Amino acid sequence: WGIMASRMAGSLTYAIGHYEESAHFDPNDLGYLEAPNEAVTVGELSYDIYEPFGRFNRMSWSVETYYNQIETPRMFNSWILGAKWRGTTKAFNTWNVEIRGQPTQGNNIFVSRIDGLTWKQPAWYAIEGWHSSDYRKRLAYDIGGWYAAGDVYQDWKEKTIRIAPRIRINDRMMLTYVWKLIRKEHERGWADLLFSPPSVPALPEESLFGDRDNIERTQVLNLNYIFNNRMSLSGRVRHSWSQVRYHSFYTLPANGVLEPTELVPEGSSLYDVNFNAWSVDLVYRWIVAPGSEINVVWKNNLLQDDQGIALPSNYRDNF
Repeated sequence: WGIMASRMAGSLTYAIGHYEESAHFDPNDLGYLEAPNEAVTVGELSYDIYEPFGRFNRMSWSVETYYNQIETPRMFNSWILGAKWRGTTKAFNTWNVEIRGQPTQGNNIFVSRIDGLTWKQPAWYAIEGWHSSDYRKRLAYDIGGWYAAGDVYQDWKEKTIRIAPRIRINDRMMLTYVWKLIRKEHERGWADLLFSPPSVPALPEESLFGDRDNIERTQVLNLNYIFNNRMSLSGRVRHSWSQVRYHSFYTLPANGVLEPTELVPEGSSLYDVNFNAWSVDLVYRWIVAPGSEINVVWKNNLLQDDQGIALPSNYRDNF
């Protein structure tokens, strides 16, 4: 269930709401839900300028807060704060800056994969910015970046950069390319469940975490062609290459704070992962009548997931 009250009109808008999903709520026969068992209280405040002024066509500021709880058993999960500024100039260049963070330690009951075992997830902060040039021009681009860190694990840094040029070849055809790099250095994350050996059956299972570098490189090539005002063809080729390289390991005790362990040899490549995903999509769209259309779709995927091998160091070795 959920309830929300908001002011939608004018330059100053705001909203406050609350919604809950019980532990066994499952709409996935008719919808999609990543995870149930949460209670969220949200508040948002925005101020927008819609009329041109100075060098700008429009501008907006907003702040938001999310107070998240576990629905069953009722407990604090996380508190997220965020602030954002966005402006579009009279030359139709758009700039966006966002600050977001979790100022307090959180309780993650899901990541351990053991009922009742909670990870005291550390506080974090992040800053994100992007710029989008004038799409009316034949050549345009998007560029953006993200940086995140925290105080508990000061070597845990997350960095993202995304570059997306586009070219309008003519009034019917457009080509876009996306290059994105996500680099998580010394990320702490779940790795495995360790079960007791048959010789010592009384030992409890352990939730194994790791200190790892998690790097994802993504390239996407899109081509769109319009035949007329009712027919179009779009094609996309996407390659995602992800690597996870472990440095050391931890176990998660009852107090929720990670402890170093030698259950797995330090620097072991047993859990290192090299993952590739290629996908090709072609979509022919025909609007046969107002509100009615036919889509003919062809898709092809190639997936490879290698674990415990020597990781390739560049695109050529990975190919």
